[in-house]
Amino acid sequence: MSSLQVKVAATTDYWRKPPVIDVSDAPISAARTLLSTDFHRARVTVSAPWTRLYDQGGLLVFLPTSVGNTFGKIEPTKRCWLKAGIELCGGRPNLSAVAAREWADWSLNPLSGDSVTIEIAREPVDSEKGLGSSLLVYTVENGERSLLPVREVTWAFEHEGEITVDGALWDSVVFKNAEHAQSCLVPSQRSFKGHLPSYSGDFAGEMHSRRKSSTVGRPGISLKTPFSESDASKDYDDESKSSLTVLRVWLANILPPFGSSVRLRNKNKAALKRRKNFILLLLSSACALFFWTHLRSPAKVRENSLFTQTEIPEPSRQNVRAAPHVYRPDGLLEVNPNGTHPIFDLITKAESAWARKLRRASATFQEAIEEYVRRYHRPPPKGFDKWWEYVQENKVQLPDEYDVIHDRLEPFWGIRPSDIRRVMADWEDHSDIPVMVFGKSEGRPIRILKNGMPEAEATTFAQGLRQRLNFLLDIEENLPDFRAIISPGDTPNLLADYELLEEAREAARKGTFIDVDAPPPMKHGWISACKPDSPARKRVLDFYAPVPVDLLRKKKKTFVHDHVKSMDPCNHPAHLFINGQFLSHYEGPSPHRVLVPQFSSSTTLLHYDVLPIPPPGWGEERRDIAWERKYDERLQWRGLNTGMICTPNTRWRQSQRFRLVDLTSSVEGDVTVLRPPRQGEELNQVGEGEKWSKARINPAMLDIAFSGNPVQCEGETCEELRAKFDWRKRMDTEESSRYKYIIDVDGNGWSSRFKRLMGSNSLIFKSTVYPEWFADRIQPWVHYIPISIDYSDLYDAFVFFRGDITGSGNHDELAKRIALAGSKWTDTFWRDEDATAYMYRSVPSFFTINGA
Repeated sequence: MSSLQVKVAATTDYWRKPPVIDVSDAPISAARTLLSTDFHRARVTVSAPWTRLYDQGGLLVFLPTSVGNTFGKIEPTKRCWLKAGIELCGGRPNLSAVAAREWADWSLNPLSGDSVTIEIAREPVDSEKGLGSSLLVYTVENGERSLLPVREVTWAFEHEGEITVDGALWDSVVFKNAEHAQSCLVPSQRSFKGHLPSYSGDFAGEMHSRRKSSTVGRPGISLKTPFSESDASKDYDDESKSSLTVLRVWLANILPPFGSSVRLRNKNKAALKRRKNFILLLLSSACALFFWTHLRSPAKVRENSLFTQTEIPEPSRQNVRAAPHVYRPDGLLEVNPNGTHPIFDLITKAESAWARKLRRASATFQEAIEEYVRRYHRPPPKGFDKWWEYVQENKVQLPDEYDVIHDRLEPFWGIRPSDIRRVMADWEDHSDIPVMVFGKSEGRPIRILKNGMPEAEATTFAQGLRQRLNFLLDIEENLPDFRAIISPGDTPNLLADYELLEEAREAARKGTFIDVDAPPPMKHGWISACKPDSPARKRVLDFYAPVPVDLLRKKKKTFVHDHVKSMDPCNHPAHLFINGQFLSHYEGPSPHRVLVPQFSSSTTLLHYDVLPIPPPGWGEERRDIAWERKYDERLQWRGLNTGMICTPNTRWRQSQRFRLVDLTSSVEGDVTVLRPPRQGEELNQVGEGEKWSKARINPAMLDIAFSGNPVQCEGETCEELRAKFDWRKRMDTEESSRYKYIIDVDGNGWSSRFKRLMGSNSLIFKSTVYPEWFADRIQPWVHYIPISIDYSDLYDAFVFFRGDITGSGNHDELAKRIALAGSKWTDTFWRDEDATAYMYRSVPSFFTINGA
């Protein structure tokens, strides 16, 4: 069996986009037409070394349609269709699906390789529930299709009629002349493999001439077929001398009992007769392959109820292959100056990751149990069934995404329950910070069992804890008696000992217990929480000297691609010198000799405090200001100078809020900024950046300042703060709502304003060292913009969306969509019911570790 090389025209596609784009010039012909009621499924395997943006291959299904379909505007000649296959976008192959009715939509899911088997199947009608039939797209591995579809087209069979399953091979290949096209017809170049287990009927291809072009083409597509190369080449030799030759190959892919027969037509009937001797009948599932290339014009958008997926505005048609950026394991993307602007890629990957997370969510109790066991290698805690009932009744999304709870509690499964109870009893009375105890006993309601806070603060903290416990009122009757410790302050206090935690985790995985009376050797400081081979452990750090310049100076531009990983001081030692959480304690405290199960309001990646739901925020931000009515396009922030105590002996100047205000209010010097690509420049190299004067851009583009009067300071330091900074009046929510762009930064601990900011319809930029309870349930670059702790990417990220000082190069539509997706996220994922579901999942797991 040899290869048949297929040559196809450039810039061909099937695509529709308002107001006028309707492209359907890809070289296709029907493989099999039948009644839609007889269609079951079609399957194809596609593989190829894609090189150009929008190179594609897969299945194309024409659907029954008529005037008067749902949209009411489809002309009789405008066919509805679905195409699914592999598409090169963002520098990598993706599983692509496009459904077209009046207009087309588009979805992408990144693939790990350059081959995929897909199946398009008709869903049975559920007459009992009154549900019609959908057309579903699945992936297939090892002959088994995925449990969940990657796409559902609900309107595909709204009207029954004829359905045509098509496929073709085509590529963006145009030749100087026919002789050049003929010379490229060699085996084993681009390879697109049809799924052909056996053959039945006639195999057919049709040749015809295409328009001339002076563009140099690329090697052709190789399709494995049961006839020889020499026989095939004889047939088109004469015809190819006049113009570009295109061979259209169609293979039927309808399961039995439907056979397939397609005619090979050619002017040379003698050659046709000879070739028939080499053709076998197609059996079982035959497949159809098509390949198209087209640089689509402007942005493609796909929305669902939870987020908007937006593809970047498309560039002018130029043959550019972008150099890849480096996705580092420490959570940062390292910019390749020869690549395109990285934010396009960051958004595309984030939207795909969020779509996968939504798609794979458990839909049944059995699926939830199986997913729990798969992730954590242990059965769910007692009462999991009641928790699931609550989740279903209250429409809680993403019921599997609670890794943050397991990661914090896993070490305690490696400690004997009796040891945990002993540690907790001792900690209640002898902790090194004031703590409170809450729980349920003797069948009485959940309440505060012990208030260890100083007398002056006891009432305030008790009120805050009761607000948190309100989240448990609806489900307290399902909870057994339990007792839990909480540190109600802003900051965490349980510094991890890496070796001790790993020892406990390993015991938990094996189902054994550690000896709590024989801990690892004593350690000291922040780096006790880091792996021995981490950057923070391998370097000698002087916490009393000025900040090491090389720690802060980055050789290349970076952006955050994994927000939680980017918060880790073990991989980013500079964090220890630029955030008040760490600065306040210099080299840091010593970790405790035993592990203490304790809830705290916030945590870092150096601490192992368990996260509860924080107290309710500052109320709902007003949402009646639409994005278009937010007339102030400066980046806004107002806040107090919290973060650490300011005295002559502390390093407050290095803390997060002072650095932010210093950076954005200075008028001296320059800042290097990646120029935002203008329309048509999206595939241009991003470069090393340009020098922009702070005196020009800071006053014009940024509105960042402290408000009120200096706090957390002493004597002369308060006067220094008052003289050094511009202290402005506080902003109420109505004033702040007029800004399109707002940044949220840490104060003394976690940010209590994040929820209300996310609900403001503004685009939120967030810089933090505190992963929060919803970390598994939100997607940076889909719902907000993550910013590095050192703010090195702040100007680049902000300018990409806002544009330069004149607004040129802005990506306002992308900014709007992320802002609105963030606002919708708060309505969907941060309701009271979501908070209750989180605590309902936390508390049973918490009391399970001590044998309750």
